Amino acid sequence: MPELSVPPVSTSQIRAYAEASLDFNPIHTDRQLALSAGLDGVPVQGMLIMGQFEALISKWRPDAIIRHLDARFVRPLTVDRRFRVLGRVVQAGEAEAKVRLTAVEDDSGLVCIGGAKLSFSRD
Repeated sequence: MPELSVPPVSTSQIRAYAEASLDFNPIHTDRQLALSAGLDGVPVQGMLIMGQFEALISKWRPDAIIRHLDARFVRPLTVDRRFRVLGRVVQAGEAEAKVRLTAVEDDSGLVCIGGAKLSFSRD
């Protein structure tokens, strides 16, 4: 699968995602709260990171339909940090596949690991 390089997520994107997803957890918008919780900065919402898994899958196979998607977060990714999404096919057939997905911060390593079960449209 191709690699997907994701530009740094900005504070305004975090706020827009919070509005769209109705995720108003202040840890994602209040820098002082995030710092007092021991984080290096405001953390990016996990679902926003997982959304990049879909972007990678669509880049690789535009005909893919995600049937199942899961993720385990290893550590927080904070705003203004660049990351990459990587994928590897672990099982493939003509009409379906299973892939392993990872999100990796460019200078600090693994952020999230997940997997997806895909089927392919026959248009």
